[in-house]
Amino acid sequence: MTLLVVFCYNTAAAQMIRNHAVHFNRHRAAHHHHKGR
Repeated sequence: MTLLVVFCYNTAAAQMIRNHAVHFNRHRAAHHHHKGR
């Protein structure tokens, strides 16, 4: 049961980190594109 909880926690953390990374990369890419243009 503990292993399942840890797995769920890691999955949720990975999901949140991935979402944050995607948002940050998208914002940076948009900013870079706007700045370059």
